[in-house]
Amino acid sequence: MRKIGGPEGKILKKYVGGRVVDTEDESMIKQLSRTGLIHRGLSIEQKKRTAKTTVLGCRGIK
Repeated sequence: MRKIGGPEGKILKKYVGGRVVDTEDESMIKQLSRTGLIHRGLSIEQKKRTAKTTVLGCRGIK
């Protein structure tokens, strides 16, 4: 598998452990979730969107 760099790689690294989605990352998160590199969710307690890098996404990080 090829390694993913650039802005996509930075996003994947940022969300490896899972966290609340920053508003500036929203569009990139949507794109990466469509390809299966990030999983999106919802924190019921915080009432905010969350994201976490999938296993496939972790293998693509440089």
